[in-house]
Amino acid sequence: MAWYVFAISSIGRAVVAAVAVFGLAATAGCSGPPGAELVSSRVEGYTNLIWLGDWVYYRASYEDSDSGTPFKRVPAAGGSAQEVPVDGLGDCMNKYLGSAEPDRVVAISDHELGLEYDCYTRDSSRPVYVRWDAARERSTLVDRPFSRTVSTTAAVFSAEAADGSTVYLTDHCGTDAAEPAATRAVCRQDAAGRVSAIARGVEAPAGLAVHGDRIVLTGTVHGHAGLWTVGPGRFDPVVQGDYGSVAFSPDGKRLVVEFEDHGFWSTTKSLCVIAAPH
Repeated sequence: MAWYVFAISSIGRAVVAAVAVFGLAATAGCSGPPGAELVSSRVEGYTNLIWLGDWVYYRASYEDSDSGTPFKRVPAAGGSAQEVPVDGLGDCMNKYLGSAEPDRVVAISDHELGLEYDCYTRDSSRPVYVRWDAARERSTLVDRPFSRTVSTTAAVFSAEAADGSTVYLTDHCGTDAAEPAATRAVCRQDAAGRVSAIARGVEAPAGLAVHGDRIVLTGTVHGHAGLWTVGPGRFDPVVQGDYGSVAFSPDGKRLVVEFEDHGFWSTTKSLCVIAAPH
């Protein structure tokens, strides 16, 4: 009888421990980075972050593709997220015939965003470009794309600097030799189109942001995942962990970053605000 009671007690403790772990997975949020949580979800992801004024804008990606990928924002001071109403899209849908979703969002001024859609109808597809005026809370269709491009098709996570240059990650920086397999270099293309390497050896890039002469990226460097500052030939760690999209605040004093907390049964993704490295 004693062994039976012991077995039941052990099972009970295991169940309680599992429930505790599950609770942590659901509520941990920004426990990893030393910052404040804006919003978190087990289903929703936060990509293409842009901090504009008092709001953090993002594309909400879902594990359930049938949910669509709307354009959203959340107050930088904290609060409820809301979908941004974009007018003028008509019968534009995404390729799964759900809600229209922007393929790219770029900051074009201190109060305006440019949204680029690949608009599908049941019979055709076409690009659509929308200017979102955050001050007036309205959108306007325009006839040309907003993105500055770099002279390589292998560029990912590009960020436009104030001096007119574009910083990006690539497996082949300019005329330099290709990067080692599964790694990328941080490159800069200046306003005249000249390309130069800043640092090399990013194994799994997840995000990039620029403010003034400061560059930060998220990803794996030297076998460690985290948030890093980038300098000539070096990466300096800010905090370790699994991070995704990242953006500076308008004044450059803070960062908003997507943080992934891998729980026992599920992964919770959160938007976290942390102090920006100097």
